[in-house]
This record gives sequence, C-alpha cells and structure tokens, in this order.
Amino acid sequence: MFYVKSLMYGGMDGIITMFNIIASTTGANINSVYTIIISLTVLIADALSMGISDYMSYEAEQEANKNDVSNTSPLYHGLVTFLSFIIFGAIPLILYIVLSKHFKEQLFGVLLICMTIAFIILGALRSKITNEPWYYTSGKMVLMGNATSILAYLISNNLASFIKK
Repeated sequence: MFYVKSLMYGGMDGIITMFNIIASTTGANINSVYTIIISLTVLIADALSMGISDYMSYEAEQEANKNDVSNTSPLYHGLVTFLSFIIFGAIPLILYIVLSKHFKEQLFGVLLICMTIAFIILGALRSKITNEPWYYTSGKMVLMGNATSILAYLISNNLASFIKK
C-alpha cells in the first residue's frame, strides 16, 4: 500500500489537532458555539494545509530523487492526507457536539475516553497494514495523542484561571 504514511499522518494529526482545540476551549471554559465554529474552521483549513504540504513534500522528494523510479503520485498523497485528516479529525468534533449536551462537568473526561477508542481504532488500522501487534501501534497512538490533549487542557485551564484573577 503506497499511501500508508499519508493515511496515518493525516488521521493522527486530524484527531490530535481537533481534540487539542476542543481540549483547549473546554479547559478555558469557552462557549460551545465558539468551540464548534473554531473547530470546523480548523478542520477544513488544516486539512487543506496538511494535504498541500504532503503533496509538495512528495513532489520535492521526487524531484530530488529523479533517478529513483516511483509509481506514486504526489497529488494522491496530498489527497489521502487531506481526506484522512477530515475523516479522522471529524471524530472529536462530532463527539463534542453530541456529548457536550449530556456531559457538562465531565465532558473532557468522557471525550478523553472516546479519543482513546479512536486512537485504538487508528492504531489497529495501522497494525492491519504493517503487521505490527495492534496493542503496540494502538498503545503508542493512545499515549502520544492523549498526552498532547491533556497538556492542551491543563495549559488552557491554568491560563484561563490566571488571566481571570
């Protein structure tokens, strides 16, 4: 499979970026309407940015390695990254929209559990492609992905408390 890197890169970054935004706005107690507006904007703009960056990276790599015959198209890498970012990045946003109505106080904790499941699914997908153990690939994704979101939540929560004083 030629597009594994683009699929994993876009998917992982989509989940992490979107969950970090949601974690930050939740930690700072920002109104959910603004969280949704910001998240939708970033989902589209960052997916385009990621897709364009992946396209240009592969194009530069092909140009630098002209003697190396490659059957992959930089455009397809960019499209896979873009679509993967949109699909996986939509998971935290959809969950936020649904869950924020039902879990006011425990929202971040519930979302963290849901994102853990999303990372496990993405890790299992990687495992299927690479033949690595699913618990290894999923564990790495859970650890790295959740660590960034917990950090985003803590920073925004502490900054909001500090600024409001």
